[in-house]
Amino acid sequence: FVYITEGRYRRASVDPSTLQVSLLVPETDQVTADPPVSRGTLTVAYVLMRMGLAQHMSNIAEPVPLVLDDPFVDLDDQRLARMLEFLFRLTERTQLFLFTKDAQVLRWFETGAAGPEHSLHRLDSVGLSAAVV
Repeated sequence: FVYITEGRYRRASVDPSTLQVSLLVPETDQVTADPPVSRGTLTVAYVLMRMGLAQHMSNIAEPVPLVLDDPFVDLDDQRLARMLEFLFRLTERTQLFLFTKDAQVLRWFETGAAGPEHSLHRLDSVGLSAAVV
């Protein structure tokens, strides 16, 4: 979370009973539930929370594959680039299936995920792409 927000938010937590995200707001140095942040910041928090929850719920010793379906529609260009870089680094430990209709995401994976361990599949008939990394 720190990497994707460029250090702006240093701490995030999730209430396990409600799944509500709380952030340490730098202006007040207070942890706030329902923080006054952008939709993009909340999107990042919830995507990362779901990824962590999926891994936590796994009963096996190895990481579970992640399946994401266009989760980044609310991210600005800078957060999107950092999130994609984060996901790409994560693929060293776990398999990722990312479905998107976003041309910017597709271009990022076309250039950033070149290599035999990555595979990009275009589903042209419906205007979607899937990156398997």
